[in-house]
Amino acid sequence: YAAAVQKSDQGGSLVLFSSVVARVGVANHAAIAAAKGGVEALARSLAADFSACGLRVNCIAPGLMRTPMTARLIASDAGAAQASAQYPLGRFGEAADAAALAVFLASAASAWLSGQVIGLDGGFTAVRPYVKAG
Repeated sequence: YAAAVQKSDQGGSLVLFSSVVARVGVANHAAIAAAKGGVEALARSLAADFSACGLRVNCIAPGLMRTPMTARLIASDAGAAQASAQYPLGRFGEAADAAALAVFLASAASAWLSGQVIGLDGGFTAVRPYVKAG
């Protein structure tokens, strides 16, 4: 993709996906944390490498999303309540949340964003766990 953007000289946008576990230590997630940390570094490096040809590179780092992959984890009401309590906004992410952010990052509306890792995590990485306003 980057090579095609360089040849076209029209710019473009590359959106990568990471995970909150690249930023916050979570038990039993060492392998995915290492892999996603690499994705975040790749996003920043590619942004530097290809900025001259107008390619913007950004990364979305979601928290727990309601997907087929996480269905077993949140299948029970008790498990779902315990997991969602870790998120200050009190819910899991949905595929539509990630899709909306990816569309924004791929659009001209984000023309001044590049090399960023954007947490899509209901406040998980920005707010102390279990502390909610109110």
